[in-house]
Amino acid sequence: RISVLAGAAAVVGRVTAVGTFTSEVTLLTEKDQSVPGMLVRNGLRAIAVGSGKGGSIDAPFMPVSADIQNGDLFVTSGIDGTYPAGLVVARVTAAKRNAAYVFAKITAKPAAGVPNHRFVRILTSKRPVLPPPPSAGDDRRPVREKAPAKRARP
Repeated sequence: RISVLAGAAAVVGRVTAVGTFTSEVTLLTEKDQSVPGMLVRNGLRAIAVGSGKGGSIDAPFMPVSADIQNGDLFVTSGIDGTYPAGLVVARVTAAKRNAAYVFAKITAKPAAGVPNHRFVRILTSKRPVLPPPPSAGDDRRPVREKAPAKRARP
């Protein structure tokens, strides 16, 4: 799993294809690209989902009664294992509530300024390197040598 960052540890997207000399990054603002996060102010968990239009991010499925305000900051929660916790994702630009609906309409602007970067920092998750499993016929248990037999004294 590879995460892409830019600027001061703000999420830009995820590396989705790797070639010999180039890599492809799916931007955070792309439709259906999601990042689990939480609000810094109150710890409320949410999922930041790219809207695919206008470079904005939505936070769907937030109840109308949720304590979200304009200017709140979303950071990664680290719950999915793809992104480490605490990376800045977006800042809430609109929190529209309508009592006729169950969910509020939350819109946010990516903190990284997604289209503004020429270079980005790439984070990789380190996985422990395990030794290869033994082959079927390979038995590497230590061989215990027999001790020489003791002679009885006359």
